[in-house]
Amino acid sequence: MQTRPRSVSAAIILIAINCLIWLSLGLLLASNLHPAPPARPPVRAVMAILSFAIAATLAALLRFLASPHRAAYLLALGALGALSLAFLFDDFGWIDLIVFTINAAPLMLLVKARAWYLQKGHPHETA
Repeated sequence: MQTRPRSVSAAIILIAINCLIWLSLGLLLASNLHPAPPARPPVRAVMAILSFAIAATLAALLRFLASPHRAAYLLALGALGALSLAFLFDDFGWIDLIVFTINAAPLMLLVKARAWYLQKGHPHETA
């Protein structure tokens, strides 16, 4: 098997940072320490739960992205693409730009490394 490309290692690091950001956001919302929380507690609770779910999804993807796992690659592209699009539909400030970059950069790095994930004959090949 080929060695892991540097772009994959960089994407994994950025996804781990992204996971920590979502986990931190969930903790801030759940503990009511966010500087600008939603006014209604049910909305804040839903946002905290969604933040934890995103962090858990990214953490699960991290486990499989270290090897050329086709399904994890495709799921990561979908998840990072959806997260990047979601940022465009929100109020966009400096923090949003930073987090958008942390979402979009691994997406581009994974697309660059697609040959490693989609190679023929690796143990995780589905078809």
